[in-house]
Amino acid sequence: MEQPNPGTTPENPAAEEEQAPPEPREWETVTFGRYPQAEDGGVEPIRWQVIRREAGRTLLVSEKCLASQPFQIDNRVDGKTDLYTPILWENCSLRDWMNGEFFDAAFTEEEKARMLYVSDGEPLKEPFGDARDEKVFLLSLDEVRSYYASDKERVSAPTPYAIGQGASANSVTGGCQWWLRSAGYSTIFATMVYPYGFSSRYGYDVYMKGLCVRPCIWVTEA
Repeated sequence: MEQPNPGTTPENPAAEEEQAPPEPREWETVTFGRYPQAEDGGVEPIRWQVIRREAGRTLLVSEKCLASQPFQIDNRVDGKTDLYTPILWENCSLRDWMNGEFFDAAFTEEEKARMLYVSDGEPLKEPFGDARDEKVFLLSLDEVRSYYASDKERVSAPTPYAIGQGASANSVTGGCQWWLRSAGYSTIFATMVYPYGFSSRYGYDVYMKGLCVRPCIWVTEA
Protein backbone atom coordinates (compact mmCIF):
# COMPACT_ATOMS: atom_id res chain seq x y z
CA MET A 1 0.00 0.00 0.00
CA GLU A 2 1.39 3.42 -0.96
CA GLN A 3 2.38 5.49 2.05
CA PRO A 4 1.42 9.19 2.12
CA ASN A 5 4.16 11.77 1.79
CA PRO A 6 4.57 13.21 5.31
CA GLY A 7 5.33 16.63 3.81
CA THR A 8 1.83 16.92 2.31
CA THR A 9 -0.38 15.41 5.00
CA PRO A 10 -3.49 17.25 6.19
CA GLU A 11 -1.51 18.20 9.30
CA ASN A 12 0.83 20.23 7.08
CA PRO A 13 -1.25 21.55 4.15
CA ALA A 14 1.04 24.53 3.59
CA ALA A 15 3.88 22.25 2.57
CA GLU A 16 1.84 21.05 -0.39
CA GLU A 17 1.82 24.56 -1.81
CA GLU A 18 5.51 25.27 -1.34
CA GLN A 19 7.27 25.51 -4.66
CA ALA A 20 10.67 26.68 -5.71
CA PRO A 21 10.62 30.04 -7.50
CA PRO A 22 10.66 29.68 -11.29
CA GLU A 23 13.98 29.95 -13.07
CA PRO A 24 14.46 33.12 -15.12
CA ARG A 25 13.28 32.87 -18.71
CA GLU A 26 15.67 32.88 -21.62
CA TRP A 27 14.65 36.14 -23.25
CA GLU A 28 14.83 36.71 -26.96
CA THR A 29 17.44 39.43 -27.45
CA VAL A 30 18.39 41.82 -30.24
CA THR A 31 21.14 44.38 -30.72
CA PHE A 32 20.22 47.97 -31.49
CA GLY A 33 22.39 51.04 -31.06
CA ARG A 34 25.86 51.31 -29.56
CA TYR A 35 27.08 52.77 -26.28
CA PRO A 36 30.22 52.71 -24.08
CA GLN A 37 30.16 49.52 -22.02
CA ALA A 38 33.79 48.47 -21.52
CA GLU A 39 35.83 49.66 -18.55
CA ASP A 40 37.92 51.87 -20.81
CA GLY A 41 34.82 53.40 -22.41
CA GLY A 42 34.92 51.20 -25.49
CA VAL A 43 31.70 51.36 -27.49
CA GLU A 44 29.78 48.11 -28.01
CA PRO A 45 26.39 47.14 -29.48
CA ILE A 46 23.55 47.41 -26.97
CA ARG A 47 21.74 44.13 -26.34
CA TRP A 48 18.03 44.37 -25.52
CA GLN A 49 15.47 41.93 -24.17
CA VAL A 50 12.35 41.64 -26.32
CA ILE A 51 9.62 42.20 -23.73
CA ARG A 52 6.49 42.68 -25.79
CA ARG A 53 5.31 42.74 -29.40
CA GLU A 54 2.09 44.32 -30.62
CA ALA A 55 0.70 45.97 -33.75
CA GLY A 56 4.00 46.18 -35.60
CA ARG A 57 6.03 47.52 -32.69
CA THR A 58 8.32 45.96 -30.12
CA LEU A 59 9.15 46.94 -26.55
CA LEU A 60 12.85 46.56 -25.75
CA VAL A 61 14.55 46.78 -22.34
CA SER A 62 18.33 46.85 -22.15
CA GLU A 63 19.73 43.57 -20.91
CA LYS A 64 22.31 45.33 -18.72
CA CYS A 65 22.30 48.59 -16.85
CA LEU A 66 24.18 50.95 -19.13
CA ALA A 67 24.99 53.92 -16.91
CA SER A 68 24.97 55.16 -13.34
CA GLN A 69 23.01 58.39 -12.91
CA PRO A 70 20.94 60.03 -10.16
CA PHE A 71 17.24 60.41 -10.89
CA GLN A 72 17.75 64.12 -10.33
CA ILE A 73 20.99 66.11 -10.47
CA ASP A 74 21.50 67.75 -7.10
CA ASN A 75 21.33 71.48 -7.73
CA ARG A 76 19.79 72.35 -4.36
CA VAL A 77 21.16 75.29 -2.40
CA ASP A 78 23.40 73.96 0.39
CA GLY A 79 21.91 70.50 -0.16
CA LYS A 80 18.57 71.54 1.33
CA THR A 81 15.52 69.66 0.11
CA ASP A 82 12.58 71.56 -1.30
CA LEU A 83 9.71 69.34 -0.22
CA TYR A 84 7.23 71.49 -2.09
CA THR A 85 8.68 70.75 -5.54
CA PRO A 86 8.01 67.09 -6.31
CA ILE A 87 10.63 65.40 -8.50
CA LEU A 88 8.66 63.18 -10.88
CA TRP A 89 9.64 61.39 -14.07
CA GLU A 90 8.23 64.17 -16.23
CA ASN A 91 10.49 66.83 -14.69
CA CYS A 92 13.60 64.89 -13.64
CA SER A 93 17.09 65.36 -15.04
CA LEU A 94 17.41 61.63 -15.80
CA ARG A 95 14.60 61.84 -18.37
CA ASP A 96 16.38 64.76 -20.01
CA TRP A 97 19.68 62.87 -20.06
CA MET A 98 18.14 59.72 -21.55
CA ASN A 99 16.38 61.64 -24.32
CA GLY A 100 19.30 63.97 -24.94
CA GLU A 101 22.89 62.90 -24.33
CA PHE A 102 22.21 59.16 -24.23
CA PHE A 103 19.82 59.25 -27.21
CA ASP A 104 22.32 61.10 -29.40
CA ALA A 105 25.29 58.97 -28.32
CA ALA A 106 23.62 55.57 -28.64
CA PHE A 107 21.63 55.70 -31.88
CA THR A 108 22.20 56.58 -35.52
CA GLU A 109 19.72 58.75 -37.42
CA GLU A 110 18.32 55.61 -39.08
CA GLU A 111 17.83 53.96 -35.68
CA LYS A 112 16.21 57.07 -34.25
CA ALA A 113 13.69 57.00 -37.10
CA ARG A 114 12.63 53.47 -36.08
CA MET A 115 12.07 54.49 -32.46
CA LEU A 116 8.54 55.53 -31.46
CA TYR A 117 7.49 58.40 -29.24
CA VAL A 118 5.43 57.44 -26.22
CA SER A 119 2.67 59.62 -27.69
CA ASP A 120 2.54 57.40 -30.81
CA GLY A 121 0.27 55.08 -28.85
CA GLU A 122 -0.55 54.06 -25.31
CA PRO A 123 1.79 51.14 -24.72
CA LEU A 124 2.43 51.95 -21.07
CA LYS A 125 0.15 51.29 -18.12
CA GLU A 126 1.08 54.33 -16.04
CA PRO A 127 0.44 57.87 -17.31
CA PHE A 128 3.47 59.95 -18.14
CA GLY A 129 1.87 63.28 -17.21
CA ASP A 130 3.29 65.84 -19.61
CA ALA A 131 6.24 63.62 -20.53
CA ARG A 132 4.88 61.97 -23.66
CA ASP A 133 7.28 63.48 -26.20
CA GLU A 134 10.07 61.00 -25.50
CA LYS A 135 11.56 57.93 -27.11
CA VAL A 136 13.65 56.59 -24.21
CA PHE A 137 12.13 55.90 -20.81
CA LEU A 138 12.16 53.71 -17.69
CA LEU A 139 9.73 50.99 -16.70
CA SER A 140 7.15 51.81 -14.04
CA LEU A 141 6.75 49.78 -10.85
CA ASP A 142 3.63 48.04 -12.17
CA GLU A 143 5.29 47.23 -15.48
CA VAL A 144 8.43 45.73 -13.97
CA ARG A 145 6.26 43.45 -11.83
CA SER A 146 4.04 42.55 -14.78
CA TYR A 147 6.70 41.88 -17.42
CA TYR A 148 9.11 40.03 -15.12
CA ALA A 149 7.57 37.06 -13.33
CA SER A 150 10.07 36.80 -10.48
CA ASP A 151 12.77 38.68 -8.61
CA LYS A 152 15.40 36.63 -10.45
CA GLU A 153 14.14 37.87 -13.80
CA ARG A 154 14.52 41.48 -12.68
CA VAL A 155 18.20 41.12 -11.80
CA SER A 156 20.33 43.18 -14.17
CA ALA A 157 24.09 43.56 -14.07
CA PRO A 158 25.88 46.88 -14.59
CA THR A 159 28.35 47.20 -17.42
CA PRO A 160 31.99 47.83 -16.50
CA TYR A 161 31.46 51.36 -17.81
CA ALA A 162 28.57 51.91 -15.38
CA ILE A 163 30.69 50.55 -12.54
CA GLY A 164 33.32 53.13 -13.45
CA GLN A 165 30.62 55.78 -12.99
CA GLY A 166 29.88 54.64 -9.45
CA ALA A 167 27.62 51.58 -9.80
CA SER A 168 28.33 48.39 -7.87
CA ALA A 169 27.50 44.76 -8.60
CA ASN A 170 26.20 42.46 -5.85
CA SER A 171 28.69 39.70 -5.03
CA VAL A 172 25.95 37.03 -5.04
CA THR A 173 23.61 37.95 -7.91
CA GLY A 174 25.87 40.19 -9.97
CA GLY A 175 22.95 42.62 -10.12
CA CYS A 176 22.76 46.29 -9.24
CA GLN A 177 20.16 48.81 -8.11
CA TRP A 178 18.27 50.42 -11.00
CA TRP A 179 15.68 53.17 -11.26
CA LEU A 180 12.01 52.92 -12.17
CA ARG A 181 9.99 55.94 -13.26
CA SER A 182 7.18 55.64 -10.67
CA ALA A 183 7.10 58.00 -7.70
CA GLY A 184 8.17 56.55 -4.36
CA TYR A 185 7.40 57.12 -0.70
CA SER A 186 7.69 60.91 -0.80
CA THR A 187 7.89 63.76 -3.29
CA ILE A 188 11.64 63.26 -3.66
CA PHE A 189 11.71 59.45 -3.80
CA ALA A 190 11.57 57.31 -6.92
CA THR A 191 10.96 53.57 -7.05
CA MET A 192 13.73 51.15 -7.92
CA VAL A 193 14.85 47.51 -8.18
CA TYR A 194 17.36 46.00 -5.76
CA PRO A 195 20.34 43.79 -6.75
CA TYR A 196 18.34 40.68 -5.79
CA GLY A 197 15.48 41.73 -8.09
CA PHE A 198 13.05 42.92 -5.42
CA SER A 199 11.12 46.00 -6.58
CA SER A 200 10.64 48.66 -3.92
CA ARG A 201 7.55 50.86 -3.73
CA TYR A 202 9.28 52.89 -1.00
CA GLY A 203 12.14 53.80 -3.32
CA TYR A 204 15.25 55.92 -2.88
CA ASP A 205 16.05 59.61 -2.63
CA VAL A 206 16.09 60.93 -6.22
CA TYR A 207 19.45 62.60 -5.57
CA MET A 208 21.09 59.29 -4.62
CA LYS A 209 24.18 58.42 -6.64
CA GLY A 210 25.25 54.89 -7.57
CA LEU A 211 21.90 53.66 -8.92
CA CYS A 212 21.77 52.53 -12.53
CA VAL A 213 19.83 53.19 -15.70
CA ARG A 214 18.12 50.45 -17.71
CA PRO A 215 16.64 52.18 -20.76
CA CYS A 216 13.45 51.10 -22.55
CA ILE A 217 12.42 51.89 -26.12
CA TRP A 218 9.60 51.04 -28.53
CA VAL A 219 10.75 50.34 -32.09
CA THR A 220 8.97 49.54 -35.32
CA GLU A 221 9.50 46.08 -36.77
CA ALA A 222 12.37 46.05 -39.25
